[in-house]
This record gives sequence, structure tokens and C-alpha cells, in this order.
Amino acid sequence: MDSQPVGSEIAISVVESGEQPWVACFQAGSSIDGNDIVIDDATGGAWYVLNGAPNGLPDAENSRVLFAQLTTSGTISGVVNVQIFEEGAGSQSLYKRYEFSGTGVYTAEGEGGGTGGNACGCTDESASNYDPAAEYDDGSCDYDVPGCTDASACNYNSSATTDDGSCLENDECGVCGGDGIADGACDCDGNALDALGECGGSCTSDANQNGICDDQESFGCTDASACNYNSSATTDDGSCLENDECGVCGGDGIADGACDCDGNALDALGECGGSCTSDVNENGICDDQESFGCTDDAACNYDSNATTDDGSCDFSSCLGCQDVLACNYDPTATVDNGSCEYPTSIFDCCGACLNDADQDGTCDEFEVSGCTDSSACNYSNAATDDDGSCTYPTTGYDCNGNCLFDDDGDQICDQDEVTGCQDDSACNFDASATDAGYCDYADSGYDCNGNCLNDADEDGTCDEFEVAGCTDSSACNYSNAATDDDGSCTYAPQAMTATATALWTQTAIRFATKTK
Repeated sequence: MDSQPVGSEIAISVVESGEQPWVACFQAGSSIDGNDIVIDDATGGAWYVLNGAPNGLPDAENSRVLFAQLTTSGTISGVVNVQIFEEGAGSQSLYKRYEFSGTGVYTAEGEGGGTGGNACGCTDESASNYDPAAEYDDGSCDYDVPGCTDASACNYNSSATTDDGSCLENDECGVCGGDGIADGACDCDGNALDALGECGGSCTSDANQNGICDDQESFGCTDASACNYNSSATTDDGSCLENDECGVCGGDGIADGACDCDGNALDALGECGGSCTSDVNENGICDDQESFGCTDDAACNYDSNATTDDGSCDFSSCLGCQDVLACNYDPTATVDNGSCEYPTSIFDCCGACLNDADQDGTCDEFEVSGCTDSSACNYSNAATDDDGSCTYPTTGYDCNGNCLFDDDGDQICDQDEVTGCQDDSACNFDASATDAGYCDYADSGYDCNGNCLNDADEDGTCDEFEVAGCTDSSACNYSNAATDDDGSCTYAPQAMTATATALWTQTAIRFATKTK
């Protein structure tokens, strides 16, 4: 604003230190009118209108707001901290900081052209765009999820926000072969173990270099057309049989490989006509039909197709929390170990409020209504949610109604003083005056409008100034100073006047004759 408030506009509110008064420096006639201004103590200075005040809105032409207009023979410098209510809403505040020195164009810090840090930004250290210089969180935080972002890749991760270079072709993941290296029972979802590491595997040995760790190998007939085809076998051991060699035990006197007379695995001891060449562990299964793996169904890596336990059983990697509602839910866990952790009733697993209607970071359950403006008289340090109850002192007064400035100590604030004539006998007497001013008095004998106080004959000359005498200019005793005829005029007799004139004339003639 650049004038006194009018209409629905409201008066400016100010904050100033008792040790560093500055408002009166701009008030003509004050004791510090025109003084230098220094504002650098803890109180500082504020000049503002509340949100909703029409004289706080930007101008319609270019949406600008006037900070101040100063005229000085010196140098102005300092910092202006601005609070802006977006759309006039108290819950949507912007804070800007302008540092200035001398004339020039200054931009809010962090917006180019200014100095110092960025007052607003991402304040969450876990975010990818965390700004250590930000003082206020503006909701701009981004959180990176590394992974494959190529939807055509076999290991595409729909949750990933940043590509970490891990994308694989279909022949490298999930599909065996392709690049000439089988990935066995491993795919990019972490199933089984990949010997060559495309999916994160770490084999210690892969003797036949088929991409399957030796301790994950399963031997048997891998020919799907054979009667003894073993779908679990990873390496063919040459045991495949024709249909006429398998299905009926004995029959043609040729061992039926992977079956016995009851349809069970090959009988090594020959009760059903089997003819193993070797059964080292004497478990009734020919060595070339053995399938090695973990045979303990309580283990994480139990293999139902394994015929011989190879000591690889893992009882820990599959343990974890299986409750999808828990904060530490482990989708890879197959055995729940009772480690599930849950958030408190009002927070989510990240510690964020479940209910925060005004999105101020304080959960609705913990909100305390009150005045949150520290410049208000009823400011509450405990309040987290402004309820619009803030009250402010009248301009020039503190919250207790005391004057901020009263130079003459008359209990009337300087800004409310009315200078005027306090003498009720004066023509310019002002009944509202609180400070003595110039008094104007009527001339003696007159009222304030220049009219006579006493004029008995109503001739326009005050009685006090009347001069008695003859006012007839034809009278012998006419007085030019007389204003009030007192009946004293005297006149020469008419006849005598004529004779005297004649005598004078004759005398004059005779005198003239004698002279000649």
C-alpha cells in the first residue's frame, strides 16, 4: 500500500524493539522524525497486514507487492524476510529471504540472483534430491528406486525410478540358452542359483561349464521322448531308454532304467530285474540315476526330486516375516521366523502420519489448536494447528493496551495525539486536541467572525470605538473623527453669511483699486 487504508482495507500492524524504535522515524512531527534507522537486535522489525486484507493483495497489472519506498541520502542494506499467504490461505505460506545493499534488483535466495542458500527445498536426507541448505520442506523430495527401467527387458522393475544398468536380454535371464550359456534353474527373479552370475549367483564350481553349480546339478535322462525322461535332470547321464526297454519290468530281460516293477525308481539290488552297475551308497538307486540336493523338507532349499542329500540344506535364507502388513515383510521368505515388525497405530512404516489433514507433518491425533503466529498477542508455543484465533495489538499499542510511544507522558500515544488550540476562549479552540497548538483570538471588541460585541446604534462601529461629535460636514463644528453624532453641530446664520460675503467683496475691490 502507498496510502492510508481506505474502505475495507485494514491498518498496518508493526513490530519493533523498544531499544530500536523505527516506526516514528517515518511519522512527521515525531521526536525521531527522519532519524537514521538501525534494526539488528533479536526483536527486529515487522510491517504487515494479515491474510485476507485487500490492501495486502498484489496489483492487478503485474501481480507485484510494494515492500517499501525509501528516500535517503545514505545507504540502505539488510535482509527482508517475507511471509506470503498463497491464495490468502494461512495454511499455505511461502517464506522468502531477500538480502540487499544499495540500489539494484534483488531476487529471493535460491531463485537466482540472490546470495546464500535455498530457503525452500527437500529436507529429507533419504531423498535423492535432498538439499542440505533448505530450511523449509516444499514437498519436492524424490526417492530413487534403482533397477531396470526398460519394459522390454526380462528383469524390468516397474517400481524402479532410476536405471542402474542391470537390464538383461531374454537370452540372459529367465530363458535357458540363447547366448550359448544355459542359466539352468536360475532366472532374474532370484530362483535357484545362476553359475555365471547374470542373476547374482556365486558358484564356487561349475566343472562342466553349463551354467549350473556342481552342487545344484541333477543327473538323469534329459530326452523328453525317452520312457525314463527326468524333467528335474539338468545333465544327461546317458541313461535314456527306448519305450520297449521301459514300462514293464523285466520283459525282454533288459533293465528298465528309472523304473522298477512297481513304477518306483530303479531297484539297484535286482529284485525286479534291475541291473545297476553301481550303487555306491546302497540306497537302491543306481548311481547314474541319483539326483543330488537337499532332502530335508524343513530346509529352505528342499528339493523334492533329490534322491541323495548333498549337505546343501539351508535353514536360514528363507526365514523372514511373511505378513504382508508388517513393515519388514520379506516376499522371499518361505518360513516365518516371528520377526515381523508393525507400525504404531497412527504412523505408517516410514514414520509418516496416517492422518494429517493439513499435511503439516503433525498427525491429526497430536494437533493442538491455537494461535501459531509468534507476533500475535495470544501466540501459543504449544499450538500446531492455527485456528484463526490470533489477536493482534492495535497499531501503536502493545498487547496490554499500553502506548509504544508517548513522548510527553500524557498517557496518549504519539500516533493518537491531536495538536490544536486547547483554550476554549480562542477562535480556533479544538475540543479534541491533546497537544497544545496555536490559538487564534478575536480582536478586542469583536467576536471571531469580526462582528462588534456591542453596537447599540447598529452603525457598524463598536460602541467601544464610537467618537461623539458633529458628523454633519456642513456644520461649523463638523468633526471628521466623529462616528456618533451627539447633536452638537452649529451652523452660521444665513443672513449674516450673505452680508459678510458682500462686505468682503467690496473690500477686495477697493483694495484692488488702491493698489492699481
